[in-house]
Amino acid sequence: NSSREVREVLAVDLIACNNYKNGVNAVKKINCSTFFIFGELDKMIKIEKGKEFASLVANSKTHVIKNCGHMIVFESAFEMREKIAEFIK
Repeated sequence: NSSREVREVLAVDLIACNNYKNGVNAVKKINCSTFFIFGELDKMIKIEKGKEFASLVANSKTHVIKNCGHMIVFESAFEMREKIAEFIK
């Protein structure tokens, strides 16, 4: 895809995320094991807000990846994979 197409798709996705208003109610209904991974340097989802959101899920676990931003799968894939494997066990 061209960079213009990628920007347009990303813009549509971000607008959809911004317009979704039921997240707090929806997350409270989760009743299975849930694992949140946050990037310490994430500028899109501030860590404090992420932890606050995660706290709404009963018995959830969180992990913060140091020196990592929003793109965890690209920035710190090995640590992410390791932590997910530990959680699944």
